[in-house]
Amino acid sequence: MPERCFHLVGAADASTAPGIAAELDRQIRACDDGLVIDCDRLTFLDSSGIGVLVRAREDLGARGRLRIVNMPAVGQRAIEAVGLSEYLGLDGFGAEPAG
Repeated sequence: MPERCFHLVGAADASTAPGIAAELDRQIRACDDGLVIDCDRLTFLDSSGIGVLVRAREDLGARGRLRIVNMPAVGQRAIEAVGLSEYLGLDGFGAEPAG
């Protein structure tokens, strides 16, 4: 069965983390093989957002693989800074903003 895909949109911060966590929990419960979190429309990621991603990885456990794709460079650097890139299954850099 193919991996499920969850699109992380907007900010992943202290104010949005509970809602994101609840939706990820629903996705994980319905997941058989793995979960892809697509961050192509993510605009902001703080420690609360990283915490939600870590909890998703822990909740998925042995049931499947977690991959995070299209993470914007700012989020990528934050996750790398805390040493969680490999644990979270982070796939490469997202596009840098034009400017």
